[in-house]
Amino acid sequence: MTYKIYCSRCHGDEGHGDGPDAATLTAHPRNFTDCAAMAKIPNDTLFKAIKDGGAAVGISGEMPSWGTGLSGEDIKGMIKYVRHFCQK
Repeated sequence: MTYKIYCSRCHGDEGHGDGPDAATLTAHPRNFTDCAAMAKIPNDTLFKAIKDGGAAVGISGEMPSWGTGLSGEDIKGMIKYVRHFCQK
């Protein structure tokens, strides 16, 4: 699974921002289960953050860019997966 490979080290398996690498970062990784905060972030912003890194959308530059490792379709799938943490 792409999320497990690229995201869970920082964002955690369950999306709480508590992955094993989170404690080493200056900025706390986004908690994808904070549904109020996630509802304010458009998909195009998530796409740009994943593709070009956090600095491209005005958040921590510690969020790496994955655009060279993931296709546009991969990134869209990642967004869909991240959004599932707030589906009821």
